[in-house]
Amino acid sequence: GGEILHTLTADVETGADMQAMTEEIIAGLQELSLSDKEEKEADKAVKYLEKVLDRGNDKEKNVKKNIKDIIKAINRIIAITEVDTEALRLKADDLLMAQEALFYLFDL
Repeated sequence: GGEILHTLTADVETGADMQAMTEEIIAGLQELSLSDKEEKEADKAVKYLEKVLDRGNDKEKNVKKNIKDIIKAINRIIAITEVDTEALRLKADDLLMAQEALFYLFDL
């Protein structure tokens, strides 16, 4: 079973990569030109992602909270319909998968 584990660890982004990904999504959200109503959605998504940045990935309980906040952020991104947010959403999905993989590794 060591082979699966090796593949999994190879796929998990390092903490620094995840921080960079999170910062990229935040920057992307802040650059969108939106109406006031949708700007609120973007702001909420940014707030959730900033919590993820502040928390980091070094403890299992933090990663668990990060996963919940990333899902909340993705739901806010989905609520933005005035501009194409697909690239940002896909990046957020990648971040979510990386955090989930990290969470799984804590339990091994």
